Amino acid sequence: MFENGEMKLHELVSSEPDILKGVIIGKKSWGLWMREWSEGVGDGLFNKWEILEEFEKRDITIPDPFLLDFNNSIKRRILKNTKKDL
Repeated sequence: MFENGEMKLHELVSSEPDILKGVIIGKKSWGLWMREWSEGVGDGLFNKWEILEEFEKRDITIPDPFLLDFNNSIKRRILKNTKKDL
């Protein structure tokens, strides 16, 4: 609901507002970086494993829904590039 604009940050109620704000900011940050990474992978500038390797080096686990979204974003970018080339 927050991403759709149905709710604003100041309207959300939580017993831990700082944690809620951190989660929302982190989710938005992930979306921005994921878009940049998927464009780079789709354009052939680097591969997906290089990005995932950096997360492994830092012992960061990516949640499955985020990883699925990342894979889907790469597929969309590759399809967009192939349609453009045709």
